[in-house]
Amino acid sequence: MNRLLFLQLAFGILIAPLCTEALQLVLDATMSPPATLPTE
Repeated sequence: MNRLLFLQLAFGILIAPLCTEALQLVLDATMSPPATLPTE
């Protein structure tokens, strides 16, 4: 296996969960204000 490809794969496996968690936090932050506003 190409070492560069292996490093890229390992990096992706390590970073992907962090990216998805950060994205989820951003989505929660952007979705929260409308949800906390009165619906009237």
